[in-house]
Amino acid sequence: MFISDLSKTIIAPSTPPGFGAISIIRLSGKNAFIIASKFLYPKKTFINPKTKQSHILKVMENGKLIDQAVSLFYKEPKSYTGDNIVEIFCHGSPFIIRKILTLAIKNGAREAAPGEFTMRAFINGKMDLTQAEAVNDLIHSESSASHSLAISQIRGEISVQIKKIKSQILNLFSEIEVRLDDSDEEMPK
Repeated sequence: MFISDLSKTIIAPSTPPGFGAISIIRLSGKNAFIIASKFLYPKKTFINPKTKQSHILKVMENGKLIDQAVSLFYKEPKSYTGDNIVEIFCHGSPFIIRKILTLAIKNGAREAAPGEFTMRAFINGKMDLTQAEAVNDLIHSESSASHSLAISQIRGEISVQIKKIKSQILNLFSEIEVRLDDSDEEMPK
């Protein structure tokens, strides 16, 4: 993936396309709250948004009601990506989803590339590389075994093992280096 401008606020659906009762749209970046306040009402909700607090808000365009949606706020760094996030739980109509995406883009967001939310989480130190790769594995897991492996990676179990091995190797190298610095006189004969 090409690393794009991380200062831009991004938006994308988090649920698959098609019709459904609920769809989730994620807006993430420094200006997520500002952009969302342009089409989610009432605006006073965005004055001092609290992390993990949900609100039932109206999605509006030019005074016209598009949908009523549950919106959940996350302030940086207490979010999946480490950035400000607004998650919008709207009705799963493709029209409503397109309209919300269009409103956000019109107000300064850009469409996220596939995997970009997780890439930002990695770049912002919210997860390491094995955990970031495991997100894709978890999404595509089709068996209990693949699911279990992905979960253990996301929980950082592989990272812990790698750090342990790395520490052992560094200790071994340190020991070898010390032995190389020993003079011949100190060595037992």
